[in-house]
Amino acid sequence: MLWRCIKLLENFFFSKRRVVGVDGAQMELAGGNRLLRLCGVLTAQVLAFVVYYEIYTMFTSTHTVHHVDRLHSSSDIKYQRNLEPVAFQLTLSTLLDQSNYADDPATQMWFYDHVFDHPQAELRVLQTLELDGAAPLLSRMRPRDRDITLVTQTSADRLMAVERTARTWTGEMVVAVHVMARNETEYVYKKLSVLHWSIEALGRCRLNIYFAMEDGFASPEEAAKALYPVNAMRNIALRMVTTKLVFLLDADFVPNPGLHESLTEDEQTYQEILNRTIEERQLLITPAFEADVSSSSNSRSPSLEIPTTKSDLLRGWRNASIDCFHCARAPNCHMSTNFERYFDPSTISPYAVKYREFFEPYFIAAREFIPRFDGRFRGYGKNKQSHAYHCAAMGFRWMVLPEAFVYAVPHPHSTAWKAYTGTETRQKMQIQGLYNRFKREVEQNSYTSPSILRKN
Repeated sequence: MLWRCIKLLENFFFSKRRVVGVDGAQMELAGGNRLLRLCGVLTAQVLAFVVYYEIYTMFTSTHTVHHVDRLHSSSDIKYQRNLEPVAFQLTLSTLLDQSNYADDPATQMWFYDHVFDHPQAELRVLQTLELDGAAPLLSRMRPRDRDITLVTQTSADRLMAVERTARTWTGEMVVAVHVMARNETEYVYKKLSVLHWSIEALGRCRLNIYFAMEDGFASPEEAAKALYPVNAMRNIALRMVTTKLVFLLDADFVPNPGLHESLTEDEQTYQEILNRTIEERQLLITPAFEADVSSSSNSRSPSLEIPTTKSDLLRGWRNASIDCFHCARAPNCHMSTNFERYFDPSTISPYAVKYREFFEPYFIAAREFIPRFDGRFRGYGKNKQSHAYHCAAMGFRWMVLPEAFVYAVPHPHSTAWKAYTGTETRQKMQIQGLYNRFKREVEQNSYTSPSILRKN
């Protein structure tokens, strides 16, 4: 639309045309004199700016337009804006229909990349039982002198994975739990209180649990339809860490038993980890694996048997019952780990790997230097990839720990995963548009880490 307006103005002011003079003779004008040309250029620029501004203000605001069901269904937004009635009013849906927007993937991608408002998710950490229905569950165990905090986040439907990890990890662990309504909050709090007490009784994992809620929804039903604010939840958990080292992991992964002890019990080893992460700015990768459900040795449901040693892992790797995580479906996510070298018996020291775009490993890093996650990413898709891209742009080095690994605990796919990988392209394009914008911001040094915690 904007380009057509400009071309029409150019043709009007600059194309050759014949006019009749006062004496009746025909004269040919080639775009007029310099003054006419200048007026034409200024008029075209002003009108182009007005048209663009009108479209831009219709497309964007801090409150996303609610009326376009095809573009912004209630499954992923909570904002709405009432359009004031005017003499000449085009709703956004009408504008898109008239321009064949919905049928043009390139235009869709441009819209999500350059125009669509991707707001930061704003979360509130619940502080008191009386007012919020939940409060932080903090460990009473003494902090260790040498420690690494495992940092994770989860929704209320994956608490089993948190328990499995807490029973395996012997260091500090921070979990941010997302809740949506008061009745759910009270139920989840009671359930996690029992879990926290049982983990404390073991005296191994120093577990700290925080509850976070996103306000502003009109009803619990509306809150339930919003996409999970995954990166904002990761930032909440990172905000609560006090140790020098953090281990960034998703809740549905379990680290190999003994990993924490192998990195912290010996003073020399621990100091080497500190030197690598702080002085040399290295990110220490823990390779990720999962059950290979495509193998004939496995049923359609992944096995719940989790390897506990690298020998178990190697055995499963050789008989094709275990595969690197997502390597069959999305090889760019973890193939950069170089699994051939990882399983090579001669590999006894951390080895360097090259970052390739879409790499999204789990790793140990220095809390002081690691960037925060972009809280605009919600649901499934590119939330960790954007963080790894930022780390690579900051010059971090990628090293693989040869005796470490994490293993995916099977769980049902989320609604966001089904929407992202299904035939409907809207969510995928929205995430891709945000990812494109994020990359530009990083490359232009205009990206700033989001605010991690909204003050109460």
